[in-house]
Amino acid sequence: FQFFYPNDGNVGGWFDVSITKLFDGVTINSRDINMIKQAEEEIKKNIELLNDRNREVENQKAYIYTVFNALLDCIITFDDQMRIVSANGMFFNVTKTDHSIIGKRFDEIFTDQSRFHMIDLIKRALQGESIYDKSHLGILSNKHFDNYLVPLKNYYGKIYGVVLISHDIDEQVKAQREINNY
Repeated sequence: FQFFYPNDGNVGGWFDVSITKLFDGVTINSRDINMIKQAEEEIKKNIELLNDRNREVENQKAYIYTVFNALLDCIITFDDQMRIVSANGMFFNVTKTDHSIIGKRFDEIFTDQSRFHMIDLIKRALQGESIYDKSHLGILSNKHFDNYLVPLKNYYGKIYGVVLISHDIDEQVKAQREINNY
């Protein structure tokens, strides 16, 4: 059994005691387990700290997710194999797709002719180029978009993916046509 003995100036702290019955008596063994108890307390504190940090990270993720999905631009991210990693709600809304596209390659999902242009842009961004692609008819929609492709880099500067931001400029294109026809 373990017990705590208050410090009397000479001895004190946590002890592990075992009592063994012998033929003609008992033996009592005790060992100081203060370092073990201190380590256990330190572990408890570290677990509490990690749990607090995990809650903070989860709150930050929820915040970022909320902002990501509230944006009016279509946003989609790709890994270095052109697999879709994430997309925001506006992207799903405009393209009439759902989360089942996550993990699939871009060219598996988008099969019309316009995909070749976008595949080229993604490849260029994976090579490190930041790209502004002006006014193209969107894939799976009849709207015009300005596209921005930016390489995603890790701490060491290695490119691990691409973010594609498509800004709906359909109203601007329509207004420009009306002005030109006037």
